[in-house]
Amino acid sequence: MKTHITTLILMLVCSFFTALEAAREKHELTDYDRRVIAFYMEHGHYTDHPGYPEEHQYWKDLKWFYAQKEKVRPALMYLLEHEYKGQWEKMSNTMNGLETRPGNKNDLVNYIRRSLPQFVDNREKEAGRYLNKSIRLLSKYGDSSDLPLLEKFLNIEGIIEQFHVKENIQKLKDRLAKEKELSKIRDNRGNRLESADADNKIGSSPVPSNASKPALTAEADETSLWNKWPIMLAVLFVLSAVLVWLKAKSRA
Repeated sequence: MKTHITTLILMLVCSFFTALEAAREKHELTDYDRRVIAFYMEHGHYTDHPGYPEEHQYWKDLKWFYAQKEKVRPALMYLLEHEYKGQWEKMSNTMNGLETRPGNKNDLVNYIRRSLPQFVDNREKEAGRYLNKSIRLLSKYGDSSDLPLLEKFLNIEGIIEQFHVKENIQKLKDRLAKEKELSKIRDNRGNRLESADADNKIGSSPVPSNASKPALTAEADETSLWNKWPIMLAVLFVLSAVLVWLKAKSRA
């Protein structure tokens, strides 16, 4: 009896924490979210011009929706993950809405990473457009860690589908290679700027001023005169001696 009661308690505890975790994962809707969802559910799946007259409320609501920019992303993610779950066509349209909205695309990319593995071995025919769109978006916004997942779809049923997968894998590789090359260019440019700054600092170190040269020249001239005075004195002495000799000779 005690064993059954213990088992029942454990089951209840596990169920409670499972429900709690699910509640945490599920986005709590605000009035703002509900307004976004209501508009998108009514108008977000148009592929052609709706044909409403200019005074129709749709155009005001559409202007408001586009003005919200990235703020609508949580509400659209709620539609994708919860409200439209299993409705592949509507899910594809909502992914379009998320792609075209501004802001970081990590919410959409992470969702696709969680969703795609279920189609590796069990592809639903109705999910064809959704699957192709998921592969394209992962190629466009994913990184190198997504290549193994995409490569699992290389043997997907259908020649066109296989071509689509190969094409998107190559696009992802090309994008990553280009981003790596641009990163190298930026790093090299940064290194050159740092080197130029260092050279400028060296070149701007104090240089002896020419203003001190005249003083040095005057000092050198003065020193030169002092070095020459014995020669000048000797010349004067010789001239004096010559004059004395000439006077003595004239008297004689």
